Amino acid sequence: MRPDIRTEFTGAGIMTARNGSHELAIEIFRALEGLFPGDAVTLMNLALAYDGQSRALERAGREETAEAARESAFEAYKRALAADPGEPAVHYNLAYFHLHQRSFEKAREHFAAFVRLSDDAAKRAEALRIVKEIDAQGLAEGLFQRAFDAIRMNHEEEGVALARRFLETHPDAWNAWFLVGWGCRRLGRWTEGREAFEKAVALGGSGPDPLNELAICQMELGDLAAAGRTLRSALALEPENTKVISNLGVVALRQGLAEEARGYFRTVLELDPEDPVAQSTLASIK
Repeated sequence: MRPDIRTEFTGAGIMTARNGSHELAIEIFRALEGLFPGDAVTLMNLALAYDGQSRALERAGREETAEAARESAFEAYKRALAADPGEPAVHYNLAYFHLHQRSFEKAREHFAAFVRLSDDAAKRAEALRIVKEIDAQGLAEGLFQRAFDAIRMNHEEEGVALARRFLETHPDAWNAWFLVGWGCRRLGRWTEGREAFEKAVALGGSGPDPLNELAICQMELGDLAAAGRTLRSALALEPENTKVISNLGVVALRQGLAEEARGYFRTVLELDPEDPVAQSTLASIK
């Protein structure tokens, strides 16, 4: 075995994942795991590849397969922690994994562990900033997590009520306003959802998700011009987000702009050739 094979394969896997070929990256890191069993960094890189795959599927609206990839990522992270509980990079990346899932209590735990274990000044400062934000908004409290879990498990009424209880003591927590909007949107309470998402965005809600959700409510309330503006703002943040592009296609269709809609759905299929919504909608446009 060449002495630098681990370095070569790791570099190839990371570059492959960055280029969006998550399945191939997963195969590379699985092969490395076979050559170097119990190596925490290899297992962490495998987890990152699965997480990247999950987020790509999530952006495409393919939630069921995204959830399976998330579960695989979490399993790889757990094995990495078991292999070396003191590896700072594992805690750092696992913290971001939990942060993306809005599991703020777990995210805080691993950011705090990273701060204890690492001497990387820049990353420690970023971890401390996020811990401070989680603490300031009370996001590690059980009530917030219960609200999130209730909505995720299709108990929207309960989740919205819990989120509103949380907001009584943390009125400026944009994540909680997002939960209210998310639950109301799933219940078809478009006006209430729009107001909650507007509040989330005004309070600093980051990334394309709050904007995309706001646009859905605007669209269902018939304000197509506002929905288009909101979606274009979301697209500026993440130009290859297929959920946002697909929704721009829906807005164009509702405005009677068939050719413009075709362009959006063709773009979705260029980014994700297996997107079922884009395939069926494009076939149905006259």
